[in-house]
Amino acid sequence: MVGASLLAAALSASAADVFLVIGQSSGRWRADEALTVSIPSQTQSAALSSTSIPDDVRMLELPISLNCDADCQSNRQLGSLQYGPLPAFARSWARLSQQPAYFLVRSKSDARLTKPDGAQPKDYWTSFNDPQAQPGIYKIAVADFKAVQRQVNASADGLDKSYVIWIPSDQDAKAGVGTELYRAKLKELFNRLNADMGQAEGNKPFDAMLVVSPGYFPGYYASSTDAIKANRDKVNAIVSAQDLAAASDEVVQISRARRLQSIPCEGGTPECPSTNAETSADEALGAEMARNAFVYRSKGIKPLQASSCAADPESCGATVDIYRWVAGDDDNAKTVYGAAPKEFDATPYQFAGASFQLFQDPAIGRMPLYRSPATTDSAGTLSTTSEPTEGARMLGYCYAAISPNAAKPLLGVNKGARQVVTRDPQEAAALTAAGFSEPTTLCFVN
Repeated sequence: MVGASLLAAALSASAADVFLVIGQSSGRWRADEALTVSIPSQTQSAALSSTSIPDDVRMLELPISLNCDADCQSNRQLGSLQYGPLPAFARSWARLSQQPAYFLVRSKSDARLTKPDGAQPKDYWTSFNDPQAQPGIYKIAVADFKAVQRQVNASADGLDKSYVIWIPSDQDAKAGVGTELYRAKLKELFNRLNADMGQAEGNKPFDAMLVVSPGYFPGYYASSTDAIKANRDKVNAIVSAQDLAAASDEVVQISRARRLQSIPCEGGTPECPSTNAETSADEALGAEMARNAFVYRSKGIKPLQASSCAADPESCGATVDIYRWVAGDDDNAKTVYGAAPKEFDATPYQFAGASFQLFQDPAIGRMPLYRSPATTDSAGTLSTTSEPTEGARMLGYCYAAISPNAAKPLLGVNKGARQVVTRDPQEAAALTAAGFSEPTTLCFVN
């Protein structure tokens, strides 16, 4: 049970927000080290003591820096003790909301949304109808969260908003779970959470389920071309299911960045590795999650759902994924970009992941990004020219200058007729060192 004296010390004059973080362990990376003020949980099961589910309800301490500083940048591949997706979310949320917040972390390593074949019933999140799933990760998470809600609500300042953050496992995608099954199970989880959280005195249903999209599988780019495409299609099936589920009023996409962070740089050189799970990438992921979640909270807009953004496009994030394909090598190589995930799957191109994102709708400060005609013989080039060439295709919109929701320069480097476009300055620098031109800024993206 949460102690009232601790709450009195922790809460400020503003009411508190509470967050239940569920899904797989990536949502918890480095959170244990950055979370302080541990409170024993009365519902933690001894049967799960050997798992990596945290044993405590904790409150996040806010570091001095709100940005990824030198220490953050130097600690790569899970090496930092202070930074990560959830700590970055908490810092950004505190700055945006100006309110205290509690985070109950109940993510579990490789825990799927759907029931895996042959696995123990407790190891998936829709186990609530499984008679063998006792106590189960879902039931523990809900019981603990209801206890937190009651105690915060009974404090002097009270409870403001309750949210569930869903950070999914890649295990559902690896298993080939299809769009319709994943969508149905995500809605089932949402509906059950909404019902269960209101079944106790002093509790209320949560205000929204905040959903994070999965990234590509670690190492997928080292596979054969067919395997790369198959992995892409499996992950895209999950993303499509999340998009469909977000049609529900209280299911909100808050990040699509992980796929951008789980592809290698051009050629995968040691100087420019995949940024998946690096500290700086995780910090960016957490900040994006908070920014988009707060847009929903403050304006009622789903910032990554194009239909919701039409009324206030300046508040919204990018909604169009731009994919990359590569053909050939060395001086004969070509790189092409497109908005359809299978547009250039035909020989000779090889799929190389989601490269950056553009905005779907025009808005003040945005300009279109065009691709000149592209074929199997000519990759075309990207430009923001006001007079596109005949046959050019508009891929989406980006900003002419830095804006709150587009702070990253989209960089272009050239070598002969070949153009590579990236939002990653490390990749641009590595390509320049390999003989490409100095990078130029085409526009700004998020």
